[in-house]
Amino acid sequence: MRTSRVIVALLLGALVGLALGVIVKGQLETDTPPLPEREVAVHAPTNRTLDDPIAGAALEYARAMQEDDWDEVVRRTWWMRARLDRVQAEGQDPAEARRALIREVSDRDPLRNRLRSGDIADQYIFTAGAQFEVLLVDEGEEDLEPLAMGRAWMRVLYARKDRAPLNAMGLPIRSLVAGVNVDSQGFVLKAGISGNLNIDEGSISLNWE
Repeated sequence: MRTSRVIVALLLGALVGLALGVIVKGQLETDTPPLPEREVAVHAPTNRTLDDPIAGAALEYARAMQEDDWDEVVRRTWWMRARLDRVQAEGQDPAEARRALIREVSDRDPLRNRLRSGDIADQYIFTAGAQFEVLLVDEGEEDLEPLAMGRAWMRVLYARKDRAPLNAMGLPIRSLVAGVNVDSQGFVLKAGISGNLNIDEGSISLNWE
């Protein structure tokens, strides 16, 4: 008889434990916040609109580059302005430094017209006859100096093969998407090695038909 009572007690204890486990599990599922979503993709919609000042600054920079307005390019590029300020602070000739900068950014040497590992100088992207439009504006790169206030992603479409950038294999690119990072004062920031742009390599089209 005593053995039967012990077995019954053990069974009741197990049932109570199981019930408590279900209750606790349900409470944890209710109280535990959902896992954070994956990082938003570069081209996912954002709350930034196409009339954002970032988009305007990026378009003005692209047009200046396209139209060979090199004084405007220098005026709008943060690292160029910083270099000129440093030259002047060191007592050197800022006019000569400006001429050197313009020689650098206006050089469209065909031997350097290759997009490699997402990097190419801006003058090969914004060329005469190219069409560009802003697709969206996101928050920009987080590790730039000064801090980016936003980045305008622009689709660039080329009308002529001889004015298009080449891919690493030397083939002319029909279209691509490039990102221009802009700071709080409207200056374009340097986000590449050769140039200022982020290039979305997945957007590149070689189809000229």
